[in-house]
Amino acid sequence: MIVVIADDFSGAAEIGGVGLRYGLKPEIRTDNQFDINGDILIFDSNTRSATVEEVQLQILKLIQHLMNLSWQWIYKKTDSVLRGHVVSEISLILKYSGKHNALLIPQNPGAGRIITNGVYLIDDTPLHLTDFLSDPDFPRYTSNVLDLLGTSDTFELQLSEPGSKINKNSITIGSAKNKNDLYQWAKQLKSETIPAGGSEFFDAILKSKGYDSHLVGKNSFDWENKNILVVCGSTKIQYKQLINQLNKEVFIICNMPCAISEINDHYLKQWQNNIVEAFRKTGKVVLTIEQMTDPVPEKSGRLKKILAELTARVLEFIQVEEIFIEG
Repeated sequence: MIVVIADDFSGAAEIGGVGLRYGLKPEIRTDNQFDINGDILIFDSNTRSATVEEVQLQILKLIQHLMNLSWQWIYKKTDSVLRGHVVSEISLILKYSGKHNALLIPQNPGAGRIITNGVYLIDDTPLHLTDFLSDPDFPRYTSNVLDLLGTSDTFELQLSEPGSKINKNSITIGSAKNKNDLYQWAKQLKSETIPAGGSEFFDAILKSKGYDSHLVGKNSFDWENKNILVVCGSTKIQYKQLINQLNKEVFIICNMPCAISEINDHYLKQWQNNIVEAFRKTGKVVLTIEQMTDPVPEKSGRLKKILAELTARVLEFIQVEEIFIEG
């Protein structure tokens, strides 16, 4: 069994999707009650926005449970642009698991996200010049990878090129500009190293270990004959690529009214009625919350709660065959 620790649910689901493409059965858990029937145990620790103290307690509790299981290797899923407590979580996993070092490859070259010469780029644009500058919880004010990560009291952080040695008692951040670089790093992994990073690095590791990909064709999903609800939880433009790919003549986009700043029953009911009416017309609706521009953590949390409450209310009135959740 493969164990994956993600710091949020969307990251856990992303890894589950990679596993499915390789014919593996993923099991995603949000608690410590493990009744394992799958090939990949993916744990959502929900620590992305937690305090340092909460992170330590949760990771320790998780590792203690995992020590009672039989697993082949462990992967630490991180945010692709290094939001959250990346170094702290990796350091804790190293400490409690008894491993000597970690290899961190957060970037996804297939999505235009690379690290070169210690700088994080998205489609050749420095990270801090993209919409991530206005992230409500973790604004990216720099593109320097070491500055983004911070420091560790226990492990040395170092930037390395593909093919470089992974030193003991270190967290190595690997440069990677393409899938070949990812694969080269994956082949260097040894039993004493904890691999960490994004979904594409996890994919490269599976490939390096001999797993066969069972890629599903792009047109295999029946969009036309299913009732579909898409819940888009992002507020950033680059995460709206999904919407741009949808057929606007079929999918009706229902954006959160700007008047909603908290869970207000009057405005929620208006939005709910608009969505239900739109769904009855086409059976395909996208919920969006594209209204926030400034990094305001409190507002970010409120928007998440509003979107969750609204989705729950809508599902009481419509029958959905597929729900897609983004962000």
